[in-house]
Amino acid sequence: MTAPRLLSPFVRTRTRLLCTLGLLLAALTASLLPWWQPEDSTRTRQGGTVDARPAATGLRDEAAALAEARRSGKQVLVETATTATSLTWALPSGQWRTRIHAVPQRARNAQGTWAAIDTRLERTGNTAGGLGIRPVNAPVPVRFSNGGSNGRSNGRSNGDSDGARQDERRAERSQSRVRLTAEGGGAPAGETVLAELEIAGHTVAYAWPGPLPEPVLDGPRALYPEVLPGVDLLLVAREEGGFGQLLIVKTREAAAQEALSTLTYGLRSQTAVFRHDGTTGGVQVLDPGSGEEIASIPTPFAWDSSGQDPEAPETAPRTAVATASDVLALSGLSGIEPGAHRSPLPTRLEGEGTGSARLSLEVAATGLLTDQDVRFPVFLDPTLTGGWQAWTTAYKPYPNTSFYNGTNFNSGTSDARVGYESDTKGTARSFWRLGYSSSLSGADITSAKFKVLNNHSWSCTTREFQLWLTGAISSGTTWAKQPAWTTLQDKLSFAHGWSSACADDYVMFDVRKAAQVGADSGWSSITLGMQATNESDTQTWRKFRATDAALEMVYNRKPNEPTGGTTSPGGACVPGPGAGRAVARTNIVLSATATDPDGNLKGLRFRFWKNGGTAPAGTLVTSLSSGKATLTIPSTSLEDKATYSWDVRAEDTTGAVSSYFPPGAEPCRITVDASAPPAPDVTSPVFKEATPDGATWATAKFGQPGPITFTAAGAAKFSYAFEGLNAKEVKATSGTATVTDLKPPHSGPTYLHV
Repeated sequence: MTAPRLLSPFVRTRTRLLCTLGLLLAALTASLLPWWQPEDSTRTRQGGTVDARPAATGLRDEAAALAEARRSGKQVLVETATTATSLTWALPSGQWRTRIHAVPQRARNAQGTWAAIDTRLERTGNTAGGLGIRPVNAPVPVRFSNGGSNGRSNGRSNGDSDGARQDERRAERSQSRVRLTAEGGGAPAGETVLAELEIAGHTVAYAWPGPLPEPVLDGPRALYPEVLPGVDLLLVAREEGGFGQLLIVKTREAAAQEALSTLTYGLRSQTAVFRHDGTTGGVQVLDPGSGEEIASIPTPFAWDSSGQDPEAPETAPRTAVATASDVLALSGLSGIEPGAHRSPLPTRLEGEGTGSARLSLEVAATGLLTDQDVRFPVFLDPTLTGGWQAWTTAYKPYPNTSFYNGTNFNSGTSDARVGYESDTKGTARSFWRLGYSSSLSGADITSAKFKVLNNHSWSCTTREFQLWLTGAISSGTTWAKQPAWTTLQDKLSFAHGWSSACADDYVMFDVRKAAQVGADSGWSSITLGMQATNESDTQTWRKFRATDAALEMVYNRKPNEPTGGTTSPGGACVPGPGAGRAVARTNIVLSATATDPDGNLKGLRFRFWKNGGTAPAGTLVTSLSSGKATLTIPSTSLEDKATYSWDVRAEDTTGAVSSYFPPGAEPCRITVDASAPPAPDVTSPVFKEATPDGATWATAKFGQPGPITFTAAGAAKFSYAFEGLNAKEVKATSGTATVTDLKPPHSGPTYLHV
């Protein structure tokens, strides 16, 4: 530690050193635990042996992953950085690789560990509340009705006990479940809760206006046969989170019943509210405190079975409905295909802005049920999405319709559409929203690729597509309300997914520019949009597996700006303007300390120059001690009465650099005075130099003395005083003097003048 000096015959300037004295903060210590611990230390097994098991070693963090990557020469997963949508690896180079998906790829299972998303439905042993059908491992908790005598009716939420609910909770994912309607009222008689979704601390229930039969389960799908005569109901646990709901009107005779003219579903939540979107006809589920959208029902749609699957143009649509297996194989379940008669469903919402609402679908207004050209079965949704604002398609024939998170694609998978389709004269564009970690803020992006599976093309003829950085998407995104197409990132020509000659394959767009903007701006998400270059060419019609879309990046974080810049002699940095500190004409040692968040600090680059000159490239010092570097400026290079500037920055092994210390526009300054002895250096193992954060304290309790040493080349004696009062002198030997029993006059920070 270098000290300013008291005005005396030996020095020519008067400055002050702030020292701190405080209570000794005792470090908490713990005895070293063995690598195993007994299950119960008070018990032993028969024979006197202790039941022991290996202790958990914890998840691998960044530091451990980086050390292992350097040791092994291979990339190593950073386990503590894993999320539902992202994975991060440490690279041997000291860089990082991150893969971010638009939709969840994993969720925590009942044991609290990450496991792959598995939307296959199963009947659980717990049927409390009549909601015992659940996905194996869904992005967010969702529960479907058991149907039959166990179905929940009268609008009441499950009344299961706290103990039963405890068995159902999934680690880090479940929320408390509450009664959604008051006991004995609030919902029409005969209403049955069809499904419940837990999202962002809220429970949302979706109710069918009548009893439900026991469903047939098929993977992520639950088919409830004959909920009305000739009408089946299908629920699908979605990969994006939430669920799809589809009413299947199997025959023209079934379509004639009055109950289908207007369909009304109940929406219930004690902690969220529902709001109707008058433009799209959808419903937003909002947190009433923040106003944030936590889930949504995009535009409900109706379509018939006239559509032709472009991937199988020679295959007749499957329309048989004799058995549940037939219904589950219907062509129309994949969503609206070219050639289908289709229409948005006009909607009304009763209970706007409350947690108890009724969504009415005006099916008769579409004319589909009475149109003689319509081919049955006819399909009526809506879908309740939740959890992730992941992706959407904007479709020109329906400029005010939201296809958010793949609405109307109900087969259990989701395809984004891009390009022009001649049968319906339809043009489509698709968008993906990907989360951005705060760890990327300020990072240098070495490479960034957007990767998505192209699983259908109109033919094997390649066409060009563009990927753009766009504005954000929401459940209100439509063709008429697209986000801004901000910056073109890349263009690619390709065709995959038509036949074995051009099988399904991934396409990869270069999006480094967008990724760097996101890192520089500290974004929490980034949205990318795809469109065909020629949107009137049928050969551009493409489908992409939206749930596979991912952003892969290699990046490096810059070193932190150095701190603790000092000169010896001279002490702490004094930035310009002005002459800075006065120092004797002797060797000047510059020093500073830096850190790097990636642990790949290479060195510190010091620049030292005479005022009025140009700052040089500087000298990179790679010999570091705990991040500290020093550079000696020989006295022979210094001019008397001249003022010099200096600064320092950190550099890492990838070439990334920090900003210069000191902060601000002015460098550190010193002025050489050949007539003065060098300024003293002051060091003490007990009395530490105070830091601006107030976190540095003396290692001795108040009232206890401690040693302090003064050093200055050629000095014969030193004068020192607390707060400039009652100065004392101590003789020096070879320019050094030690006061062995320095005792500050009071606790807390104080100034020592030397």
